[in-house]
Amino acid sequence: MSSSSRVWTNKRYKLERSENFDEFLTACGLNFLIRKLILASTPIVELVDCGDGTFLLKQESLKSNNMKFTPGVEFIDEKPNGAKVYTTMTFESENVLIHTQKNPPAMFRREFKEDEMTLVCTDLTGGVVAKRWFKAVN
Repeated sequence: MSSSSRVWTNKRYKLERSENFDEFLTACGLNFLIRKLILASTPIVELVDCGDGTFLLKQESLKSNNMKFTPGVEFIDEKPNGAKVYTTMTFESENVLIHTQKNPPAMFRREFKEDEMTLVCTDLTGGVVAKRWFKAVN
């Protein structure tokens, strides 16, 4: 993967708006209080190449969640409600990151562009889909 065509290098993306996200969180089994805390937050996302074949997806919000991963290798991630889930991250292309998790089964597709990032969240059990839009910030 060539770093020259990665539009996300040295960029941070801040949430601007969401569509159907509460329904997605409900489908994933999060309780009312956790959902409301998540919905009230304005996360900032950053993807970092650690240079050793691993990457770090940093999400600053009410609770920071840093996921260090090797593409294609399953790892355990801790969710906002404290649950631990098996997770795999892969690059569909240089600027599209696919994040799949088990229990509850869900997929998150992040597409990074020069000035924005879109996140499509899909509940793989019931088919509920949400979309979130992030704007590039300094």
